[in-house]
Amino acid sequence: MTSRTAYLELTQRHRTAGLLTVEGFSNHLPMALGALLGLGASAGALRSFADRYAMRLPPVHCRPADPIASPQNARAAFSQRDRYTDLLAFFSGEIGRDGAEKVQHDWLDRLLQAPASTAFHSLIRLAYGCRFDNAGEVASGLADLASQRRLLPPPDGTALPIADALSRLFGARALFDTRWQQPPISQRLTEVVGSNAFKLACAPLAVQRGDAAATLDALCVASIDEYLAGMSFTALHLVTACHALRVVLPAVADPPAALRAFWPAWAAALVVARSTPSRPCAAGGSAAAWPALVERTLPGNDDHVIKMVFTCKEEHERTRDPRYLRAAACLAATGHA
Repeated sequence: MTSRTAYLELTQRHRTAGLLTVEGFSNHLPMALGALLGLGASAGALRSFADRYAMRLPPVHCRPADPIASPQNARAAFSQRDRYTDLLAFFSGEIGRDGAEKVQHDWLDRLLQAPASTAFHSLIRLAYGCRFDNAGEVASGLADLASQRRLLPPPDGTALPIADALSRLFGARALFDTRWQQPPISQRLTEVVGSNAFKLACAPLAVQRGDAAATLDALCVASIDEYLAGMSFTALHLVTACHALRVVLPAVADPPAALRAFWPAWAAALVVARSTPSRPCAAGGSAAAWPALVERTLPGNDDHVIKMVFTCKEEHERTRDPRYLRAAACLAATGHA
């Protein structure tokens, strides 16, 4: 059995396992399996990881299906976590009929209005389905985004280009000095966005179609810089979320609108990252270090480490930016906070 065959089989086997682990965290199994595939893991390694991770998944509780017969019915099921399997069946059917690219084109502009649902994990799951050409996981990602959809209020005021918007956000010292109390990242993002300090600091983003790639590049750079500055667990999600958005953006009908919606979620996560204890990354290294980093990562059990090392390798190969190698080396050496 090839690694890809094992990946497709294992993601299909666990597709209806639910959105959360028994601890209440997002189910990272399909994403971790994709990252392992991308890092070159063997079929056996994929099976071993899935067997270990499956012990964290709750038993599948079958409930009567409530079929979704139309796009209107699908939209009515948004934000209802218990409709995940119904939405999965709907999007699977749509993809079977029209293909994954068209279905994403039809739905992503609406679904990416809430990119930070479950701390970006819904977006990341979709991106891994796209990256590894797994139609079942594309359907799962869309169903995940739809069923867990939580909109954040948009910023007010005059829209600014990304450089000015970042400068204004970074200059809000009082905002970064605040201790945010909500424990899950997704709830903490809502807490940040609802604060008066954030409303004053986060301007709407001005971005046109021709600016989309450069705008996302700026967010990628700010994300990896933030991670290197403190190795914050939240900053790790900034890096992986930016990579995910880059993967799905070609399928989006209106990339500027997706970036405008992504911006306040990204900004709130940056605020959360800076309000948590930090330990700056001190590692260096050269591109020749990737084989050793990958070899060290493949046997691991930590899904966040696996996903982050994979993301950094992808971004390093795309940009040749040594910061991604440094981040992966630090994480492989010490783990996340």
